[in-house]
Amino acid sequence: MEAKKENKNATNTNKDLTSVVRKDSEGAEGPNTQTQGNNAQEGKCTEEILYKGKEMTIVKEEKKIKIKEKDAVVIVAVVDGCIILEKQYRDATGKYFLELPAGHIEENENPTNTAIREMKEETGYTPKKVLPIYEYYLNAATNTMKIYLVVAEDLSEGTANPEADEDISVVKVSLEDAMKMIRSGEIIDLKTIAGLLYYYYIFKNGR
Repeated sequence: MEAKKENKNATNTNKDLTSVVRKDSEGAEGPNTQTQGNNAQEGKCTEEILYKGKEMTIVKEEKKIKIKEKDAVVIVAVVDGCIILEKQYRDATGKYFLELPAGHIEENENPTNTAIREMKEETGYTPKKVLPIYEYYLNAATNTMKIYLVVAEDLSEGTANPEADEDISVVKVSLEDAMKMIRSGEIIDLKTIAGLLYYYYIFKNGR
């Protein structure tokens, strides 16, 4: 009798569970998850805005925090056989970092236009040729930002015009030296490491 009662309870519990199919922003379905029928709310969740700024919005969805940040461009700029890096001060860590030039994509811009604008503003160089080579996410668990990796070539030199709160100086290094700087820990910015390694191993050397 006890065994029959337990099976009956198990059957009732299964009826209360609703299968929810999660879909990403492009409509691709993720794995099914089981959740209590009344709590599923037909796959919807409430969103609370915690912070809204120019480049990003931080929201709370139920118990999770999500950063809705503008997409960005990271630029491997090549001039005279060297890679252009920026030595830039970052407030969050209170340190200088060696980074590839980069910037958020503004409204009505595409990655190519952003790359040209950011190069002119931050380094003074204007590329005549911009080639998109890869797309990736830095932290898909909490951040919506997609990064577009591009190569900038045929550069003409000019005067940089960084924003008032940007502390940037231009550093030119050979590609081989950039690889050594990654190995030694001199370059520790993740987007820069990913961009340089992709350019060196896959795009340039075809490995």
